Amino acid sequence: MLEEKQEPDMNKVLIVDDSMISRQMLSKYLAPTGYTIDTAASGEEALEKILPGSCDVVVLDLLMPGISGLEVLEKLSLKKLTPPVIVLSADIQDSTREKALSLGASRFMTKPPRPEELQKLVRELMESKE
Repeated sequence: MLEEKQEPDMNKVLIVDDSMISRQMLSKYLAPTGYTIDTAASGEEALEKILPGSCDVVVLDLLMPGISGLEVLEKLSLKKLTPPVIVLSADIQDSTREKALSLGASRFMTKPPRPEELQKLVRELMESKE
């Protein structure tokens, strides 16, 4: 009899935010999904962690010191690394949203996200990868 692999164990979400409180909150929001959660405290750390096959979905803050979320998106695009990225930002300007989407973000959500909306979006992006 073949053993069935559990999907959530294979799926990994990387949360990128310079705020420890935000990283903890987002991790708590996504815990019920059963996905493996990893975090990065900066754009630099995110770029070190995002390697081919290293994560299935990235939840990315835009405004961070050093390398911003927009710069992370640019660098991922240049490296041809394209995991689905959910951008989170308190900046609700259309130009910011359009810039993030043009750089390869899959979705844009305003901060703070509602837990159920974030869970649903991560699930949808996980399923679209299969």
